[in-house]
Amino acid sequence: MIIKSNPISTDSKPSDLYNYFCTNDKNEYIEVLKADEQDVENCFSDAEMFNRKNSLRHFQLSPKEDLTKEQFLDLIDRVKNEFELSDDDVVMASLHTYKKENSKRGNQHAHVAIRMVNPETGKVKAFDNLYQRQEKISRMFEVDHNLELVKGRHNRAVYENVPEEYKEKLYHLTQGELPNSFLRDGQYQMQNRNGMSSFEIRAKCKELLTQCDNLQSFSSAIQEYGWSLEQGQKKIILNDERGNLVGSVDRILGMKKEEFEAFKGDFEVPKKEVASPIIGGTSDDVPTHNKLAKAVPVEPLEKTSENDINDFISNTAPASQTSYEDDLDTFIGNNMDVDSDKLEATDAMTYAEKLAVSDFNKAMSDKDKALRETLKAQDKLNKMMLGWLDDWSNFVIHETHKCNKILDEKSSLKELDEKTVSGWISRNFKSELNDLKKGKSDLRELRKDIKELHHQKSWFKSIKQKKINNKKNEYDELSKHLSLMSMYIVHSIFHKLGISKTSPESVYYMTDNQKRDYLIQSKNNEYAKKLLEVNGISKVIDDISIIKKWERDDAIGSFKNREEAKDAVAQLKKLERIQSFDKNLMNDDEKNSFDELIKDLDVDGVNHLLTEVNMRISQEERDEDNVINFKEEFIKKRSVNKTKNNNISFNR
Repeated sequence: MIIKSNPISTDSKPSDLYNYFCTNDKNEYIEVLKADEQDVENCFSDAEMFNRKNSLRHFQLSPKEDLTKEQFLDLIDRVKNEFELSDDDVVMASLHTYKKENSKRGNQHAHVAIRMVNPETGKVKAFDNLYQRQEKISRMFEVDHNLELVKGRHNRAVYENVPEEYKEKLYHLTQGELPNSFLRDGQYQMQNRNGMSSFEIRAKCKELLTQCDNLQSFSSAIQEYGWSLEQGQKKIILNDERGNLVGSVDRILGMKKEEFEAFKGDFEVPKKEVASPIIGGTSDDVPTHNKLAKAVPVEPLEKTSENDINDFISNTAPASQTSYEDDLDTFIGNNMDVDSDKLEATDAMTYAEKLAVSDFNKAMSDKDKALRETLKAQDKLNKMMLGWLDDWSNFVIHETHKCNKILDEKSSLKELDEKTVSGWISRNFKSELNDLKKGKSDLRELRKDIKELHHQKSWFKSIKQKKINNKKNEYDELSKHLSLMSMYIVHSIFHKLGISKTSPESVYYMTDNQKRDYLIQSKNNEYAKKLLEVNGISKVIDDISIIKKWERDDAIGSFKNREEAKDAVAQLKKLERIQSFDKNLMNDDEKNSFDELIKDLDVDGVNHLLTEVNMRISQEERDEDNVINFKEEFIKKRSVNKTKNNNISFNR
């Protein structure tokens, strides 16, 4: 008997889980023991309401032998008893019959879905020591039904926790080496789909181990089968003949850490190197069988000397990364060869001529020295500027990434809709709402009885009036009780939903003063009054559902609009403005200020500078427009005056 379980996330679809239990066509036959799709949806709604990660726990009960239905029911009861589950906690249960028979397993297996979130308190059910307790259920069931006893990984823990009458029969399971699976369920299923026989490989490896003294000889032995060892991120792993991962070597061989380290000795397993995405090629080169590969696998480099590294750098480094001294010597040597420009004195020259040649050559040497010093100073400044620019670029990239990370962060709260909230209220306050509904019906009957008594003819008016008074007293008491109940229900719903922080006191435990205060509140509370109206219950549930949805939306909105996010948005806008600004629009003083500010990584200072630059440019444009307008106005006035003068001359 093997019992496994896994949690069902709230991100899953309730309908998919229900169909898997009840209409799974991968099975020959399905017998549904318990299932209601609405119950499954309620579990998901409860988990979402209390913001829980998982809604259900799915148990799979797989026997090695064929069991009767009664035995499966007994097994499910044992699961319930071990984990202290009620009948309501079991949401679904079904028996699945396999399509194909297999001698290694029973023909049927069971599935059970357990509610994980308490619908009233939101508390998540604990399944501590899950694996040990699952094996405990299996071993005790096997003993009680005379089934084959399975040697499990946790049998020693099981032995210590079973009743005394089971220990004698289970003792032999605790002896020797316990099973230690080297594959997770997901790995096993994937390798099955890929046609791998991992357990056969493991058996062969253990056989080879008896012939090997250390890991190096074992590595040589497995090469005959096309298998290979590789240094993974944490452990040494074994790959099959197709390069697919089988598992970690220590687990395949069943060795503990200290034992495996001794077996390994000084032998170093090569780590598969991965080429650079830029140097090694494009993503098209990635082998299709390895989805984890990021680039082309390459052979590991041999041990390289320092000279080899220097040769590699000198041969591959781009020209922009060569030293300034080399550039300067090349520049001067090729373009300003001072030695070739020097003059040579001859014996035929006079003393004055030789002195002139010497002065000329000295002047050329001084000029060459000054040029070299100027170029070196300029290069030093350029390198400093490039360093600042690199620091600034890295700073901008880091700030942008940090801000985007803040904006991409999701709230831990999940969105709610009115339907989910109203369904939760209806389920969790079903009893109280039914009592209120019945009380409202009784109140209507009392009102009807009083009305009939008033219209009833009777010779004994005193008796008639006494009956009317009794009914009125009964009506007043019930009306008062319903008012208290309606206020209590509203208060309880608001508290359970987290809208109100104070928990309500039960009506039956209230003092007279508390009841009097509650009655006053019920008269002023719109929801308590509405509950007592015709069809008021459904209206109140809808109204409160909308309030809860608004509250959750506000909480999520507040998270999105938190100060940290606002600051991130503002910072991104500043960085975008800086990056998109054309530096050519600045004058020399502004460029110098800009360089100083980016050296200090002062984003606010740069933005303030850009604002001043924009203001200066705008002012210059306005001044230019004013000059143009002045010229146009001047030309216009001059033209008018000229026309007037011409008219005067004509009149004369």
